[in-house]
Amino acid sequence: LLFTGRKKSRLTMDTQAELAVLKAKVASLQAQVEGLQRNPSSWTQNIGNPAPLGLLSFGMTTLFLMYIDMEWSEGGVKELVIAYALWYGGGGQIIAG
Repeated sequence: LLFTGRKKSRLTMDTQAELAVLKAKVASLQAQVEGLQRNPSSWTQNIGNPAPLGLLSFGMTTLFLMYIDMEWSEGGVKELVIAYALWYGGGGQIIAG
């Protein structure tokens, strides 16, 4: 496919405009990356509050252990509550900090 001089120059101008737009986008992204490298605390601004996870883990574990102490549960539940307390209660509190 051969281009005439007019079509070739038009294609080149379009390509140059697209290249200028891409260079501007790259420069903008580089500035954002440099900003994140200078201020690492901005990485954690989008992370939610871990307190509800820690409180729920502690509260539910305490509730289940209270069921065993008050003998409101059957005998075979004790092992399940201990596993729950270790994995959900302890793990959730560790994740929450």
